[in-house]
Amino acid sequence: MASHTHFQYLVASDWSECLSPNGPFDPLIYTWPHLEADLTRIFSAYTSNEISLSRAVGEIKSLLPAELAEEEMDTFLREKFAAYTGLSQVITWCLEHGIAFMINSTGSMGYFQRALARGFLPRIPLLSAHPFLRYAPRGTDPERTFELLEIEDKGTNTHAALHALGIPAHRTAVVGDSGGDGPHFSWAAENGALRVGINTKASLESYCATRGIEINAHLGLSYQPGQPRDQEAEARTDLTELCTVLRRELLP
Repeated sequence: MASHTHFQYLVASDWSECLSPNGPFDPLIYTWPHLEADLTRIFSAYTSNEISLSRAVGEIKSLLPAELAEEEMDTFLREKFAAYTGLSQVITWCLEHGIAFMINSTGSMGYFQRALARGFLPRIPLLSAHPFLRYAPRGTDPERTFELLEIEDKGTNTHAALHALGIPAHRTAVVGDSGGDGPHFSWAAENGALRVGINTKASLESYCATRGIEINAHLGLSYQPGQPRDQEAEARTDLTELCTVLRRELLP
């Protein structure tokens, strides 16, 4: 992995339904299937900006019979981990081109810790995620981690990562898919960063349109209001197209 002194750019990307079909609560649903309806409702509510992330996590904690053990997370990952085509190639390409790759997600720290430890994800230098589920540190953990307690913290954490690496904000690409990424796109627009939608939901399009925020590039699907998700089509998402966008729009 390139040292921090070699990073000149940053990609800060959401995870669920953006780089991966895995939702942030899928490990919980896998372990406790009877919670699926409630957890799906909560996920929809905060990604549509109907409730805060802290309220969502509070509701989730009240439902769980226990904390998800490390072994249970590993079992989920062995059976259900998935990422869209080309993710590893994109991360490797970014690091080879001086671009720090940051996953900036409302998912749990523990999910990413174990995915990295088990080799489902290539090493990344930066992670922003929710600490409601967190395991003991391992050598495979990212060098810098940031706690994400509210959706608005995505922009705050991206800014903190840029400051730590000495990278100006206009050399950043923010990647997302839903209204939950809206505040991150708002931060990007205010700071001259590139905005990229992947399988873009109507909630993100609406958030941006009402605030005069342009989404600079779209990859995969773009949904209309009320249009149901096409998970089969999303599964065919080729993330290597992101390299083309970054080469064209971000690199000199």
